[in-house]
Amino acid sequence: MGTSRLAHAPPGPGTVATDAAVARAVATDPAVHAAARHAARCAAALLALTGAAWSQAAEAPVLAPDTWFPGELTDAAPRVATDALAAGYTDAPVLGLTFTVQLEAAGPVYIDLRSAEFDAYLVLRDPSGKVLAEDDDGLVATHSRLQFEAAARTPYRLQACALHGQRGDFQLRLGLGRPAPGEGIAWTEDEIRARLESIFPQELWKKVDVVESKYYLIFTDGGAGKSFGKILDKEIFAGFRELFPFEEPKHMRPLPIYLFNTRERYIDFIERYFKMEREAAEATGGIAFSDFYSTSYSSPRDPTHFHECAHQIMSNVLGLRGGGSWYQEGVAEYYEDKVSKFNREAETRMAIRTGQTVGLRELFGAQSMLFSASEDKKGGGGAAGMYGQAASVILFLKEGPQKKKFGDFLQRMGRVPRGKLDEIEAVFEELYGWSIGELEAEWREYFAG
Repeated sequence: MGTSRLAHAPPGPGTVATDAAVARAVATDPAVHAAARHAARCAAALLALTGAAWSQAAEAPVLAPDTWFPGELTDAAPRVATDALAAGYTDAPVLGLTFTVQLEAAGPVYIDLRSAEFDAYLVLRDPSGKVLAEDDDGLVATHSRLQFEAAARTPYRLQACALHGQRGDFQLRLGLGRPAPGEGIAWTEDEIRARLESIFPQELWKKVDVVESKYYLIFTDGGAGKSFGKILDKEIFAGFRELFPFEEPKHMRPLPIYLFNTRERYIDFIERYFKMEREAAEATGGIAFSDFYSTSYSSPRDPTHFHECAHQIMSNVLGLRGGGSWYQEGVAEYYEDKVSKFNREAETRMAIRTGQTVGLRELFGAQSMLFSASEDKKGGGGAAGMYGQAASVILFLKEGPQKKKFGDFLQRMGRVPRGKLDEIEAVFEELYGWSIGELEAEWREYFAG
C-alpha cells in the first residue's frame, strides 16, 4: 500500500543530496557547491597529467566523514587497473578519481559512491598501491559500497570509478562505524524535502504530496498519488519486468517521479530545470533524466508513463545506460507498443514500402530523439519516425528468428558507450554474425514477409 510522506511539508533546510541532479539543484550555498565541483575537476585534470592516480598522495582530496562530496568524472580522469577489472570489465577502459581516506582513530568505516549517470565501482588501496578491496553494486542497484576496518593515521587511497565507458556526476560519502540496515536506500526526510524544493516553485511547496509505493516515490501537486502508486507497481513496473525478465530487486531505492497537475506547470519545470527553450519543452510529453522521470497528470495508464518508466528502469534498476538513443528509445517505444496494442509490424511494413525509413547505420548513429513518444504514432520521417523504426528493430531482435539471443543483446548493447558506432556493430557481429548492413537486410526481409 502506498504511504504518504512529508505531505504539505513546510519549507526546510534541504542540504543533503543523493545524486548529481539533486546536488545541482538543491545546494543551499551555490558558491560552496561550485567550489567543490571545481576542486573535483581540478583533481581530475591534475591526476590525468601526473599518472597513476593511487600514487598521487599530495593531490588526492581528503574525504571528510559524514559529508557528501559532489564530483564529476570526465574523460580527463586517469585509467584505473586491477586484476578484477581486467578479468570482468573489458568492454571499455575504466576511469576514476582518487581520494584519500585517513582517520585519527582506528575502526570500521563504509564508503558509498552513487551516480545516476554511470555504473559505480570503488577500489580501495593501501599507501603502497596494493588493492585491499573492490566493489561494484554493494549499495543498491548500480551504486557501490565498501566496508573495511581502517587503521589509525593511515592514508588509504580510494578510487571512485565509472564502468562501461560511462561518465557523469557522482556523490561520494565516508561513513564512520557500521551502516544501519537500510541506510543509503531509504529516502530520508531531508532528502525528500530537498528534492521537493528543487522541483516545485515555493508557492506550491505546501500543496505537494509525496507518496511512496513499493518501487516509486511520487512528488505531485495534483493528488491521486496513492492510486497511481499502485498502478505503477502492479502494472507498469511489473509489466516491464514481465516483458524484459529480470530478478526482483532485493534492495531498491524508490524511483522518484515528478507528476505535475497541469501541463503548463510541467513545461515550466522542463524549461527551468533543463534550461530548454519553451518551444522545445512544449514538444515533450514526458522526460526521463538521471534517476527521475516527469510528466503532467492525465491518466495513470497514459502511454507516457509506460514509456518514461521504461527509461527509468533501464538506467536505474538494470544499469543499462548505453547503446545510443535508438536503443534506449527503441526499448521504451516497444514496451509502450505492447501496452497500447499498437500494430508496429503493419506500421513498419508500410514505412519500408513507402520509403519512410532511414538506413540502420544512420539510425544507430543518431545522437538524440528528443520528441514525445506519442508523436511517432502517425509514422513519417524525421526523428518522430525514427522512434518507431528503433522500436521495430527491438521487435525484430526480440521476436524474430534469433530471439533466443535477445537477453544477451539487451545486456551487451546497454553497456556500449553512446556514440560508438563501431562498438555497436561489434555487438551485432559477435552475437549474430551480422554487420550493420547485413542486419538491415535481415530486418527488411522480416517485415517484408
